Amino acid sequence: MGSSTSSFMIFSGINISHWLSQSDLHGSARADRFTKDDILHITDSGFDHVRIPVDEAQLWLENGTADNEAFDLLNNGIYHCTRQNLRVIVDMHILKSHYFNDFKQPVLYTDKKELDHFASLWSQLNERLQEWSPGILAFEILNEPKAENNEDWNRVSSAIFSHLRSLDNSRTIILGSNWYCKTDTFSDLEVPNDTHQLLSFHFYDPMLVTHYRASWTNLFGYDGPINYPGFPVDTVTVDSLAEPVRSSVQRENYYIDRNTIIDKIRPATDKREQTGINLHCGEFGCIRYTPHDIKCNWYRDVVSVFREFGIAFTHWDMRGDFGILNGTDENRDIINILTKR
Repeated sequence: MGSSTSSFMIFSGINISHWLSQSDLHGSARADRFTKDDILHITDSGFDHVRIPVDEAQLWLENGTADNEAFDLLNNGIYHCTRQNLRVIVDMHILKSHYFNDFKQPVLYTDKKELDHFASLWSQLNERLQEWSPGILAFEILNEPKAENNEDWNRVSSAIFSHLRSLDNSRTIILGSNWYCKTDTFSDLEVPNDTHQLLSFHFYDPMLVTHYRASWTNLFGYDGPINYPGFPVDTVTVDSLAEPVRSSVQRENYYIDRNTIIDKIRPATDKREQTGINLHCGEFGCIRYTPHDIKCNWYRDVVSVFREFGIAFTHWDMRGDFGILNGTDENRDIINILTKR
């Protein structure tokens, strides 16, 4: 897996969330969030790469200058990954001009100055990380683009892709699809004529299973029984629910099994057939509240589909609500599904 001429080869990995992204940690608390022991645990568990989300607010100070301590942590983390033969994806996760959970259109798509600023951030990241070879380190342009118009994402991603390629002609660049990296938008995704890249999507279907009782979703009000494969919630249970929970559940309550997973990722596999560029699922997983047997059924099907279609994948995430590296027997079941070849 990986692009046909790229030396950046990955199979099964894990995200390092809430370290240099989606976190207010600084100082020793930030340094202790991701350590050499964590890297050894990841390697011992059978993973071959990590995806490290980074935020503008973590790598740069409020006045716009680089946070040297944060960049040192990032470089040190990559170094220790290389010592264990782990590949690394650095993913630009959140910008001041772009956050995937914004209710409004992010200003990245409407203000040329913000696009220029975005390019300058990548210039600095590239300069700080240029010592790492293309076989070790890949760059992901932006996590979960959220342009109201797919053409706006094509314009922004094309500009940043060209900018990155002008800085390094052989590093693998990961290009995600618009609207939360969903496969639905792949048919409109403009793919540069460049072999050193991967096309990325995220997979959290069905949300009733993967985000069961997640407090930040409109499904939070439902805590009744769920199922997989099949309809996540049975008709009798749906009809018994009060509004607005019933409407939220109804919108997400569709039939899904291994065959429909294949159908859902088909726009991405079709794009691969058209372009010859391989695929990467940068995020997928089930929250800790999902019942274990249902979770295992879902993971088995999703991972088997990825393997059948030759898609590299990175689980969300190491620790936290979707974390799997806490040593429990239940999570070992998930790790075994993710890492067995």
